[in-house]
Amino acid sequence: MRPWGLVLLLASSCASPREPEPTGWDRVVREALALQPAIPAGDAAILDGLEARARDRLTALHHPGSRASLDEAVPEIRRRLRASLGLDDLPTPEPRNRRSVGVLPRDGYQVEKLVFESLPGVDVPAHLYLPALPAGKRPAVLFVPGHWYSDSKTKADFQAFAITMARRGFVVLTYDPFGQGERGISQRDHRRTELLAAGIAQEAIVAFESLCAFQVLLDRPEVDPSRIGMTGASGGGFNSWIVPALEPRIAATVPVVGTSDFLEQLRAVRHADWFTAKEHCHYIPGLFRYANNHELLACVAPRPVLVVSAHHDIGFPVPGQRDVVTYGELLYLSLGAEGRVGYFEDVKEGHGYQKRKREAAYGWFLKWLKNEGDGAPVEEAPLEIPAWDLPELRCFPPGENHSAGPGLVALAKRVSTRASRENRDEDDWLSRVLGIEAATTGTGMDLIGEESRLSFRPLMRAATPGPKRVSWRMSDGVVVPAILMRPGATVRGVLVGVADEGKESLLGHPAVRLAYEGGWAVLLADLRGMGELSVTKPGWVYAMSLLLGENFVGRQALDLQAGILALGAEPWLRDKPVGILARGAYASFAGLYASSLHPTVAWLAAEHGFSSVRAFLDRPRSEPASFTLATPGRERDVVLDREIPHALIPFGILRHERELSGLLENRRRVVWADAVDGDFEPAPGPDSVMPFVRARLEEVR
Repeated sequence: MRPWGLVLLLASSCASPREPEPTGWDRVVREALALQPAIPAGDAAILDGLEARARDRLTALHHPGSRASLDEAVPEIRRRLRASLGLDDLPTPEPRNRRSVGVLPRDGYQVEKLVFESLPGVDVPAHLYLPALPAGKRPAVLFVPGHWYSDSKTKADFQAFAITMARRGFVVLTYDPFGQGERGISQRDHRRTELLAAGIAQEAIVAFESLCAFQVLLDRPEVDPSRIGMTGASGGGFNSWIVPALEPRIAATVPVVGTSDFLEQLRAVRHADWFTAKEHCHYIPGLFRYANNHELLACVAPRPVLVVSAHHDIGFPVPGQRDVVTYGELLYLSLGAEGRVGYFEDVKEGHGYQKRKREAAYGWFLKWLKNEGDGAPVEEAPLEIPAWDLPELRCFPPGENHSAGPGLVALAKRVSTRASRENRDEDDWLSRVLGIEAATTGTGMDLIGEESRLSFRPLMRAATPGPKRVSWRMSDGVVVPAILMRPGATVRGVLVGVADEGKESLLGHPAVRLAYEGGWAVLLADLRGMGELSVTKPGWVYAMSLLLGENFVGRQALDLQAGILALGAEPWLRDKPVGILARGAYASFAGLYASSLHPTVAWLAAEHGFSSVRAFLDRPRSEPASFTLATPGRERDVVLDREIPHALIPFGILRHERELSGLLENRRRVVWADAVDGDFEPAPGPDSVMPFVRARLEEVR
């Protein structure tokens, strides 16, 4: 990508002849409001830039293609995957307090009802399907339900799989993931921003509990530990990639409608806003930096894997799944494991684990775990499936669903407290946690993965007093619109203003007027996501940012830093002090990050933000509401409990709470006014930025 320079765009302004001509500051405000945008507004460049960065990341990967490259790559992929998930901050995946709470005899099989603790105070209800009169060690399958909220492990399609496999001599273990089935319907538990702040990915909890369930199977006397497979649909299908990639003892896997080539997938769900990002289990932080689905398959090789796809499945495009399988076939051929990669495409039914998909899985597991058949689909016999809500299927007493929410939040608090104590300050900690470490080197700014640098040319040299439209183009194509107001020939400094509600909302701010009338130039800008650059696909933007290892507010900070660099290159502003006025939760943190990354910023006046990053976790009033469970039939009701916006939270930010507190403690450089706590209630501290701004302006004569 070629470097872009600062572009100055001017638009004429005019006052209505029908009204008296205002004077002074009022005239400046009217002229500023009359300016028409000189660049196309909208978020297309933001979305395109994210997609381009993902494309560049994913296409730059060199998929292992031989035994030597596989042996070299897999340990590093696994290490980075564990780090992205935050698994190393979780305890050993050992199911605790295991108990059997009942056995249901059936025709040709039986169901043992189990409960175990995955985390302290977090109960997991599970069903263990056993063949009738088991003799010797049996092959087994771990079945992970996807996001089916009311029925979960007792969904008819899932019961059909377990019953059929048990009658064919397999042991099958399935459990209710968090926020589903007997753990209560909570879509909120699928988007725990507390975990995000603590540095634990949502998928880490699914993987961790699946590893606990895998250990249950390993410890069962009926199970042959060398013949345990794994499968699941949708989120369970994705988990059937992640867990076998990490755990070499899983002998075979059948991921069903669970993933695709990541580039195909992200493009397919862009227009749907990635389903508004209500479920975060697919968003592994930084995954695109080192892995496509091909790398997950490489971590499974040469164990048998059958990929099951479906037509009419918007989230997991068929062409991308075919591409992954084609790669796998070539890799396995090079390993002397030809035939261990299979593919089944359901052309009749869409997303789910319907009969044709189950029959494909039966044949695969029979061949590779029981040495029966050739791996082709095996017909499913007629079945009588118990009702999903049959009381006798419950592991917990009637009406006693056990929510995972309190345990997940407690985990986030434990991990963040420990990590904050153990963390050691590093020079690049801020750019690293924001995912912009490659974008803040030297005095220029490179986009992650790009070598081109932003360069600024002195195009404002002829600027005259009064408001003008200006803009600067970022390397990813985002054009940042702004209004520049020069008070006169002599300028004492420059105030840069940004606001969540858009730049025009700051024209009525007393600090802006005070600065302008005091001889300071004023630059009011819309960073990406603000004003003219408001995003129409916030769920997709959040998901993409996380998968790229970025933070959206970090990108806003780069937009702001670029404008400051541009101003500093202008002769009439060179060596002039720069202050930042930031209003709103996003703007406040963007201002804090930019002022910390760019040492020429003299001061920051922020208001209406959160009091600290600890507010992302400490929410005594809002937290109980987040544990509220929905009722069957209303699964999509999300109790947001005034949820902290997920895009605001950099992954693992609480690990650096100490360093961020240090940035805020410099009272001569930063004021954090009119802030709110995690419950959106007023927090202790200054209630106005004005005394601070006035003092900073008066320091410059």
